[in-house]
Amino acid sequence: QCHDERMKADAARSAVRMLTGTAKVEIRQYHGTDKYGRELLTLSADGRDVASALVSSGDLKRWNYEGGAPKPKWCD
Repeated sequence: QCHDERMKADAARSAVRMLTGTAKVEIRQYHGTDKYGRELLTLSADGRDVASALVSSGDLKRWNYEGGAPKPKWCD
């Protein structure tokens, strides 16, 4: 939607690669697919929850997708 959102997306991709690059990655839970056909998974990397690590670092925001919450806004 905006330059800041694109920059945050690039940073999040890099953070995921850093967390999972040489780690033992496991799919902990499969949640199906979203409306775009993307798989929704709970992942761990060397036993560490990937999503929680990315939220803690500020690279992701929590989003209750299944509960119908609106997508978090990164743009002002």
